[in-house]
Amino acid sequence: MNHPPLTNDRRRGDIKTVEPRDRAFASPPGRPGQRNWAIALTLFVALLGIYHLDGDFQMSNDSKPNMHLAMRLLKEGRLTFTPEQMPFMFVWRLDTPYGPEIYQFRRWDQTIQGRQPAELRRAGLLSEPHPRYYIVPSKRMDPETGKPLYVNTFGPGAALTALPVYAVVDLLRGNLSDHLEVMIRAGKFVAAAMVAASAGMVFLTVARFTSVFGALLAAVAYGLGTCVWSVSSQTLWQHGPNEFFLAMGTLFLVRLGPAGRWRDAFWCGLAYSAAVVCRPTSVIVVVAAGAYLLISVRRLVLPYVLAALPLGLALGAYNTYYLGSPLASGQGQAGKVVAEQKTGSQAVWQTPLAEGAAGLLFSPSRGLLVFSPWVAFAFAGVVAAWRRRGALTPLLALTVAILCLMLIAFKWFDWWGGWCFGYRPIVDTMPLLAVMLIPVIEWVRRRKAALVAFGVLLAWSVFVQVLGVWAYNMETWNGPVIGFEVYTSPTTEPEVVANIHQVDRIAATRPVNNVRTLRADIDMPEYRHRLWSLRDNQIGHLIGDFGEARSVKKRERQDWLQMP
Repeated sequence: MNHPPLTNDRRRGDIKTVEPRDRAFASPPGRPGQRNWAIALTLFVALLGIYHLDGDFQMSNDSKPNMHLAMRLLKEGRLTFTPEQMPFMFVWRLDTPYGPEIYQFRRWDQTIQGRQPAELRRAGLLSEPHPRYYIVPSKRMDPETGKPLYVNTFGPGAALTALPVYAVVDLLRGNLSDHLEVMIRAGKFVAAAMVAASAGMVFLTVARFTSVFGALLAAVAYGLGTCVWSVSSQTLWQHGPNEFFLAMGTLFLVRLGPAGRWRDAFWCGLAYSAAVVCRPTSVIVVVAAGAYLLISVRRLVLPYVLAALPLGLALGAYNTYYLGSPLASGQGQAGKVVAEQKTGSQAVWQTPLAEGAAGLLFSPSRGLLVFSPWVAFAFAGVVAAWRRRGALTPLLALTVAILCLMLIAFKWFDWWGGWCFGYRPIVDTMPLLAVMLIPVIEWVRRRKAALVAFGVLLAWSVFVQVLGVWAYNMETWNGPVIGFEVYTSPTTEPEVVANIHQVDRIAATRPVNNVRTLRADIDMPEYRHRLWSLRDNQIGHLIGDFGEARSVKKRERQDWLQMP
């Protein structure tokens, strides 16, 4: 049963049903579900097309283990990696007459300094490898080598979600592992489809309480005005599948009032538990929704728990078998290593709360309210939900979950998310924040000034996402080149020069042993102030150098297809 649309009484601010003049915006009597589902499907198709208009994909090592794990599952039914089978997931050290050098290679039949890696390994010149940050050693040993098997840092969820699509593409194209670009584009399709579907579910959720116009406004703001477009939809990260399952669970959660049905509680529990398999922090949403049911609708706790339990137990078994504890996670294990590299400490919760909150909300290069300022209306909806309650009581659980998820990101050692675009560390809260427009969207629609303000903020938000999709690249803002160190002798200090032409001039006069690129890398403490700069910020850079940034992105795409 759909709730009547909500609006504001101009005199008292109370919620009331829509007046007859508003029925043109609401679902037609008798068949609201069919019309709304048709609109949601149309929205899904439209967004899926928009997400592919750029013709690109996002280059990211974070997505690499998800794609290759899907293929490992498809071809061999395995959840693990080894250096012998996936050498490109490791860093290798080669001993040379001039000292050790670091190498990565995709296949064992490649050559390094004229010899194949396998030959160098047998000769003892190629050391035991170190895993890249996106895989972690497990507690299980490879029976052939007696050495640890490695698992995906980001868990099995994204790979399992993508598996059906990869199976179809592999069947049509042949061995997908031999077609890297097709594999990456298939991964982007999965991510884009998940995000587009989550937008459709946001629409269906909001439409239960508001007019169709209001629900469309909320869904479009979510689908085009947040980093789910510029980040989540662009490659097979955890984000897309996680956002899909969070949006799906929320669609069923809002049905769980006093008259809620067992099947809705069942699907809610199943969807939210699937989100946890994709991203462990989503367990907060599972707990928050369960607490709401325990307090308000106890008869629905049992189907909710029964639905969530199988995937929860499976994930716990996976973590225990490979990582030694049901509560362990690859991200927690890898986080300690990366934290030490970036900060000198293994503490992963070291960021001062005020700093992380200010950064992810207001930083010129990472702030949610800078990249998607329309979300300010969603925060107003959070306040309104607590004031009004009533039919909006299920939303209260989501407000608690949003707060907890953000606090986790605020305290994480690299609150800025490393080299990324926008507020990636909290992008998974967007489907939850989008439905927080429910208490205020009709108020916005009925007041011209509010609607204009919302429209202006949304237009800016969409513009920023377009910049991210078409022009964001890994190099030109996150770590711009500021010079080079030229080593002409192992025993002398390097010469520091400003550009590659000066390096060439040195090389023309005397032998050069090595050249090290110097970058203003935001991951380094001495350059982290750039995250707060009003003049040197990510959005301004992409606006001012759009053409160059777009060219660099295209070049990076080609380089990415050639590199390990």
